[in-house]
Amino acid sequence: HYDLTAVAPAEAHLALVIGGDIAWEKQIAVPGPAAVITEDAPIAAAHPAGTPVHLHLHNHGQNTWIFTSATVTPP
Repeated sequence: HYDLTAVAPAEAHLALVIGGDIAWEKQIAVPGPAAVITEDAPIAAAHPAGTPVHLHLHNHGQNTWIFTSATVTPP
């Protein structure tokens, strides 16, 4: 994300949701400096092919985020 701005201090919420289960989540302070987020998120349970995967981003202020990729690696 680029520099995060907001009128009042707040938090952005990011989450990776697989089949309705939150597999990973993170809160980020707003306002805040630009940053690159790289995470390894071990998934607790196997999911069948075709299970929906969603990236949730709840943001405060007028900010720019770029999602580049997610990779699944078998254990």
